[in-house]
Amino acid sequence: MRAAEEIPSPMVLYVDDDAEDRMLMTEALQIVDPRYKLITVHDGPQALHFLNNRKRDPPCLLILDLNLPGMDGIGLIDKLRQDKVLGTIPVVVFTTSSSSADQNACARFGVDMITKPISFSDLTRIVKKLLSYCKEEIRP
Repeated sequence: MRAAEEIPSPMVLYVDDDAEDRMLMTEALQIVDPRYKLITVHDGPQALHFLNNRKRDPPCLLILDLNLPGMDGIGLIDKLRQDKVLGTIPVVVFTTSSSSADQNACARFGVDMITKPISFSDLTRIVKKLLSYCKEEIRP
């Protein structure tokens, strides 16, 4: 068996209803570290369905927006924290919000909140930081 077959690529799940933000995150992750596989979904229920089907091989990180259709980001975090497997996945909220109410809601769940940047170069810098949340970060 080849080494590439022995060690699967770490997976990151990104939940955002904005197609352009999903595309930019995909591009930034490929630039920062193409060994990571980014899965994107557009709403809370879709994310929950995906995660419930991946309990045996969950992503190393969940990045999500707060304002999502179907179930907002805080509602999704609440559901995940009630599950003994899914509740262990590191979560980072990645949003345009800077409100203290959203920051407090994230803090209640022990989740970091990062404001979406304006420039692509800032996004790649943030993606490097986001990957540090992965428990199983791969090393060169």
